[in-house]
Amino acid sequence: PGSEPGPPALALRCRELLQQDFEALERLWTATSAEHLFPSQELLSRHLAANRGLSFVSERGGQVLGFSIAGAAGPFGIIRQVVASSSLPFPSSSPASPSSPALEQEARALLVDCTAAALRAAGCTSVEVLVPC
Repeated sequence: PGSEPGPPALALRCRELLQQDFEALERLWTATSAEHLFPSQELLSRHLAANRGLSFVSERGGQVLGFSIAGAAGPFGIIRQVVASSSLPFPSSSPASPSSPALEQEARALLVDCTAAALRAAGCTSVEVLVPC
């Protein structure tokens, strides 16, 4: 006779950033007024090729909520940008809505963790985060 529990919340997940994610990056850069590190898809593609497996997106229910941009130079890993927003204009049926500062913070933390782990796995003994987390 008690209330039925709602559907389980969709998990936030981290996956490698792909060239095809460029439009999502542009939406996030615009929504958050963050610096556009790559003004074209070609420049993003070059960065990803040179730093394979070091940049990520966070997503929930198939919707990209954030991304990280990182690179490595020998033993040094650098996380150049971490951007997240849960207030993008998602379709009304999107499981990623509604907007939540806690969700944004969770997305940022997940991105930093995924990116730092990838940099360490790539042999970086020093990882510098150039953005506030």
